[in-house]
Amino acid sequence: MGHARALTGIEDYALRDSLFRQTLREELSVRALENLIAAYNEPKPKKKTEQLPDDFDQVQQQFRSFFGTKKVTLKLQGQGKGQIQIAFHSVQELNELLDRIDS
Repeated sequence: MGHARALTGIEDYALRDSLFRQTLREELSVRALENLIAAYNEPKPKKKTEQLPDDFDQVQQQFRSFFGTKKVTLKLQGQGKGQIQIAFHSVQELNELLDRIDS
């Protein structure tokens, strides 16, 4: 009875089924199942966003100014490598970004 009560609190069917099968396979106690569920429900730690060095921050601002959007992000990956990400939410917005590149 306690196992079922613990599992009914899980809305995600696939997760609930997986935990149910694991409970049967490993013969988990109610307490062990509750601890397992609590571990799944813990909020994942957010990745710490690194502050860009000033010179890279200026480059990011230049890209934002050029594209006319705040949706430009520079991500550093170390050793002089990185990514430039430009978010868009429609084909029209993508075309506008491409027009700015072509001009």
